[in-house]
Amino acid sequence: FLASLTSCVGCTLVALQNPVTTVADAIPNSLFGDLLTLMAAALFSLSSVLLRKLAPDDFDLGQFMGMNGVFAILAAPALLSAAHLSGIERFNAPSSETLLSLTANAVLGCTTANYLYTSALLLPSPLT
Repeated sequence: FLASLTSCVGCTLVALQNPVTTVADAIPNSLFGDLLTLMAAALFSLSSVLLRKLAPDDFDLGQFMGMNGVFAILAAPALLSAAHLSGIERFNAPSSETLLSLTANAVLGCTTANYLYTSALLLPSPLT
C-alpha cells in the first residue's frame, strides 16, 4: 500500500510541475494533456490487472502481442490521418535517420519491454 501511495504522490508532483520553456515556439503543457496521460496510465494498469486475472492457463503471449501489433498497424493510419486533417497534429514524413531511430526504439524500447513485462505479469504469484 505504501509503495502505491508513494507512486501516486510522485506522479502527481511530476504532473503539477510545469517546466520553463526555453524555446519561443514550444508547445505549452495543458491540463487536458495531463488528464490524457493519467487516463492512459490508468487504462494500462487496468489492462494489466485484467490480463493477470482473466488470462487462461494456456494463454499464448506471442499471439496476444501479435494481435496488439496488428490492431495498432490497422488503427494508426486512420488516427494519424484524422489528427492531420483536423489540424490537431501536422504530419511530415520522417527522414531515414529518424525512421531508423524510431524503428530501433519500437523494437528494443517498446516491444521487448512489453513482452518481458507481460511475461513477468503472467508468472505464477506466491500470493495466489
